Amino acid sequence: MKCLVILLFPLILFAQDKESQSTLVHKSLVELKNLKPEEFDKKIDDYRNSIEKYIEKKKRVCNGEFTTIILSDSEDQSKKQSKKLSSDEKKLCFNELKAIYKTYINHLFLVRTRFLEFLNKKRIEELASIRDETLKSIDSTFNRKR
Repeated sequence: MKCLVILLFPLILFAQDKESQSTLVHKSLVELKNLKPEEFDKKIDDYRNSIEKYIEKKKRVCNGEFTTIILSDSEDQSKKQSKKLSSDEKKLCFNELKAIYKTYINHLFLVRTRFLEFLNKKRIEELASIRDETLKSIDSTFNRKR
């Protein structure tokens, strides 16, 4: 029984890690959607890297590159079973992956749009400032010559 508990402990940690990764990705997607334009340059690469790594790993899981090992209560190690995803489980997995990927692309679009609007507004303000300075310079130049 002790052997079973020792063997299950890493699997429990792996399951918790998988669950926490999923939770972190969903949290990252929400944070990405709410990313402020001022922080875009600093944080976008971190979000993109973590989400894309998760998507690649999830794709490998859906393709069946990993298997789940089911341990029985008996101490006979030959009774370990290896379980691959069924076709229905694969469909479900790929549907979840598709939903995550679409959400990621849509949120990325929103953030980039806000960032471009922010940059555009900033540049228009700079252009207006340059125009005002130039007009003042022209006025002061012509006022001195009168």
